Amino acid sequence: MGSTQSKQEPVIFYNPSVPLQFSTSLVQNLEKKAEQTTEKIEARQVESIVTKRVSEELEKLKQDESELKEKFYVELSENNNVNANTTNTDIEAMIQRISRNGTKELPEQIQKAQQEVIACYDKNKSRSLDCWKEVTEFKHAVAEEQKKFVAHQK
Repeated sequence: MGSTQSKQEPVIFYNPSVPLQFSTSLVQNLEKKAEQTTEKIEARQVESIVTKRVSEELEKLKQDESELKEKFYVELSENNNVNANTTNTDIEAMIQRISRNGTKELPEQIQKAQQEVIACYDKNKSRSLDCWKEVTEFKHAVAEEQKKFVAHQK
């Protein structure tokens, strides 16, 4: 008997003109969840944009690096060719000078250095810069003989 009085059936209204009221805490909680969802979506969008821009910039830097490497390679090749041509010209001029002055008796040290320069040049016509050591030794030998000659003239 007492059980039916304490138990109440829920009342359901089907009238759309009845105003509904929600508690302030429920409304604030729903608004907070909506803001968080919006913030997450915006954060994902920003992250996606940043990732895309970083990838584009990285690709651009790689391309610039590749272009610079090729440019420097070409410039170095050109400089090496210029240096090789200059060295070849110097060696040819030296050989001609030596040939002109060949009638005089040369000291053994100079003759040996001269032969080494000529042999190296003949062996490395396309890479005459490889003969720098022999040329330096030849110059040194000539300088020593010049010092000896000047000392004897005094």
